[in-house]
Amino acid sequence: EEDWFIKKDWLNEFKLRASYGTVGNNRIGVDKFKTTYATSSDYGYAYSGAVTPGSAPIDLARADLQWETTKSQNYGLDIALFNNRLDMHVDVYNVNTNNLLLYRNIPNHSGYENQYQNVGALRNRGVEFQLNANVVQSRDFQYNINFNISHNKSTIQSLGTSPEGTPLMEDYASTNWIANGYLDYKIEVGGPVGQFYGFVYDGFYKVSDFDYDPATETYTLKEGIADGSNAILGRPAQPGDLKVKDISDDGDNVIGEQDKTVLGNAQPKHFGGLNQQFIYKNFDLNIFVNWSYGNKVYNANAIEFTTRYQYSDNNMLEMMEDRFTWFNDQGVKVTDPAELEVMNADAKYWMPSRGRYVFHSFAVEDGSFLRISNITLGYTLPDRWLNNVKWLKKLRVYGTVNNLYTFTKYNGYDPEANVRSNNALTPGLDYAAYPRSRFILGGVNITF
Repeated sequence: EEDWFIKKDWLNEFKLRASYGTVGNNRIGVDKFKTTYATSSDYGYAYSGAVTPGSAPIDLARADLQWETTKSQNYGLDIALFNNRLDMHVDVYNVNTNNLLLYRNIPNHSGYENQYQNVGALRNRGVEFQLNANVVQSRDFQYNINFNISHNKSTIQSLGTSPEGTPLMEDYASTNWIANGYLDYKIEVGGPVGQFYGFVYDGFYKVSDFDYDPATETYTLKEGIADGSNAILGRPAQPGDLKVKDISDDGDNVIGEQDKTVLGNAQPKHFGGLNQQFIYKNFDLNIFVNWSYGNKVYNANAIEFTTRYQYSDNNMLEMMEDRFTWFNDQGVKVTDPAELEVMNADAKYWMPSRGRYVFHSFAVEDGSFLRISNITLGYTLPDRWLNNVKWLKKLRVYGTVNNLYTFTKYNGYDPEANVRSNNALTPGLDYAAYPRSRFILGGVNITF
């Protein structure tokens, strides 16, 4: 519409946009800056021969708690072409969040377990692209597409200060599924949100990793072999036990906290969706697919159901049929090294013996997927069929299938599972998540 703009018949719109704004975060409860109390029989006391419910503080209050502040910058471009049959939208954004409100674990000597705190700063930068096109427009056939793709990079800018007042460069978070306080996520300045943190999987111990004493029928780990007896097993290592890598430079070959590392993160490289609409005479067909690429999933089920832990009759994943075993086909325990090695020549996985759960890279899987989210097929009755029904203007029958199929290498039920969504620091965890349902729906649209 500007006089100075060179008008073209094929160009219907060319718009540049810019915006800036500041918002807070109201996704926490009220009065978190002061002490609040809960009433429960757990806090009760005996009075007149009965237990009277009592009240106790829920969390440690923090009087200096502030609003979380998010400052957003957005720059965009809108283009419409060919009589508006093709339009494109590009957005580039930079979002900085300061005084993050996080529900943090605090030292038990405080008398409390958790506290809301203003901790650090986070930056999100990304680009979004959207394309809408009327590809075919004829009397009997129409074809329209709507496509979008996005890339986002989150970077932790600050983690606040330590109790000593120095800048805190790294911290850890727990999903608490293994145990309260078990640290399986790493948070570090300069890194993304959602970094998985644990041991590097290295298969299982082979018979050749041990010296065998026939007199006592015992296996002793050879020198130079990574020893996970304490950190992984809670007992001396044996052939067939889970093995992790010794990645530290301490030279003692003993697995410990120093051998944990970042195993990947839950942030995708890009994600998006594609919707296609086909219309042929009175038939209409809509197909919608969405995807995510490059993100990892923390499959806790791959740990729990490959380890007997406290229960000797735990169900195991099907893959554990190819596990290492100490018992032959007659149910007799084999201790002879040569026979044991031959018997397990084709074993692929460790023996799910009693022991503690530990997070290792075997449970970190590629979460990339392409999902056929929705297919809808409809038919609209011709007008001539309705001419004799004065009160009926239009009638359409349709059928819909949701969550038809997902193409993925992920071994769990759903690569989009996220069972700790209440904690922004621990995304991408799949722990006994209920499978996403598939359903078929039929219906009728009536216009009077």
